Amino acid sequence: MNVFPKFSGAAPIDDKGILDALRGSELVRKAAAEKDTHVLAFRKTAAEKLAKIDAAAEISFPKLRAAREAAIAKATAAEIEWHKACNVAQQAQRDLSSASHTHSTELQKLEAQLIETASPEIAIFLSDMRDEHEKCFKRFAFHNSTETENVITGRKVGVNVNNKKSVMARQEAIRDAQAAAEAMRLEPDQSTVSARLQELRNNLPAIAGL
Repeated sequence: MNVFPKFSGAAPIDDKGILDALRGSELVRKAAAEKDTHVLAFRKTAAEKLAKIDAAAEISFPKLRAAREAAIAKATAAEIEWHKACNVAQQAQRDLSSASHTHSTELQKLEAQLIETASPEIAIFLSDMRDEHEKCFKRFAFHNSTETENVITGRKVGVNVNNKKSVMARQEAIRDAQAAAEAMRLEPDQSTVSARLQELRNNLPAIAGL
């Protein structure tokens, strides 16, 4: 159907007139009907999908909620047991700390009593050993000289001679003697202390001379 004027000399039609003419045309009616058909098909498909989704949710959601509640209950029970175990562990730590403190206190008290009543010769010996240790530093000696290393070339080298090893050996022996004397303080029988201290004195290695 031709909706425009047949002769070019006819009066022009404005936009509203064109739209009004198109609105009643067969082409527009067919296009509108086809569009309505597509829209209806789409809506039917969407409605079917929506129904299927709702039906699936009605089945799956209760199971998922039940699983969630069961997991929460299990986690809550585990948390309660964990707190109980923590409380037991903390109490065990407190018991251990208390026992350790009691042990240390009693140990120090008894050791103090044994040291207080130990042979007075031990204190004298320890004082002498401290003096001997200090004397070792003063007895360190060395000597530098020059020797001919090669008689043909006449090359000479410096030579250092010292008693460092013997000084260190005596200092180590003194420290060992001090440790042995300290241990004697804790022995119940002090009758042999004097002889053993003298033996420690006699066994100290001498410092070598140059």
